[in-house]
Amino acid sequence: MNQPRPLPGLVKLSTAVRYLPESKETLRRWCLSKADGGYGIGVQREHNKPWLISLPAARMLSACDREAFMRFKRGEWDDPTVQGYLGSLP
Repeated sequence: MNQPRPLPGLVKLSTAVRYLPESKETLRRWCLSKADGGYGIGVQREHNKPWLISLPAARMLSACDREAFMRFKRGEWDDPTVQGYLGSLP
């Protein structure tokens, strides 16, 4: 059985807020699964624990770079459009 690849560039939600113009509430919503109204770019290890968010994915969404984000979600992390975001991790 294939395990899903872990999201690259996971940081605490409080850290992501320092690097992006979006509010903490917006970033938290983006962490949720698509079924819950989000983009699925975060993980919460346990219920009521802090969210970890993929900073590269959040940067793509913040920049409205839909092409890069779709490639990222498909796991095409070697694509140049995605690499531009992965290479800029703090």
